[in-house]
Amino acid sequence: MRNSSLLVLFLSVLITLFGCATKYQPMGFAGGYSGVQLAENSFEVTFRGNGYTSHETVRKSALYRCAELTIEHGYDYYVIVEGVKDSKKMIVQSGDVYQQVEKPRETLRIKMHHGEVPEDNPNAFDAEYILQSIGPQLRIKE
Repeated sequence: MRNSSLLVLFLSVLITLFGCATKYQPMGFAGGYSGVQLAENSFEVTFRGNGYTSHETVRKSALYRCAELTIEHGYDYYVIVEGVKDSKKMIVQSGDVYQQVEKPRETLRIKMHHGEVPEDNPNAFDAEYILQSIGPQLRIKE
């Protein structure tokens, strides 16, 4: 009886920890963002989701992190110089059931700039606008 109670408790904790999409957070066991500064005005940002995180949420989270870094470093907008989307696929077993789980990831290399966002560049993003428009979608409170 005690062993089955411990098993139920353990499974409840696992479901609580891993049963939700990755939140917007620094990189941790369940995913999140990381970044490397490449130059004074250049970063490489990665956001990794878990098996419950959509590709769209990963994309928005990466764009949001780029906007945060742009504002933090005193710039107005950023341009995506290079972007890579991929995912890690794995098979997970739960009892007798096997399921394929996909963990999406997006890496963006950006260059940050001062001034007005060029209208003729679809890879240029106004950092303040991104924070205001995507933040509520990711449930980020400023």
